[in-house]
Amino acid sequence: MLEALLDAIHNVIGDSTDLDIYIKTFYDNLESDTTVRCIGYRIGLYVDVDYQRPAYELFVDSLLNYLDLYPRHKNYISVNDIINMSYEDFVKYMNKLGITDNLEYRYQNRLIELGSLY
Repeated sequence: MLEALLDAIHNVIGDSTDLDIYIKTFYDNLESDTTVRCIGYRIGLYVDVDYQRPAYELFVDSLLNYLDLYPRHKNYISVNDIINMSYEDFVKYMNKLGITDNLEYRYQNRLIELGSLY
């Protein structure tokens, strides 16, 4: 599964992202729902509690959803910038776009939120 995820990321985004490090850590901690959720939070993929499915499945679904949304134009914020974006910077960026509601949740899911804007 690790190689397939990394291949999917590299095919869509390219080779030089901080995402690789987090995906490898995710893979090493598949059995820990808490760790998987923390990794998701760190990179901006919200992983909810679902008693029917383990957190790693939700993480993978969210990541693949992001890759489907990933914009192909040059004016988009880079993956590294999104992953490393502070909450304050995120709020400023969203306010610039006129988006002011649910910013805490949107920050937790910023890869999807920003990917869906383009």
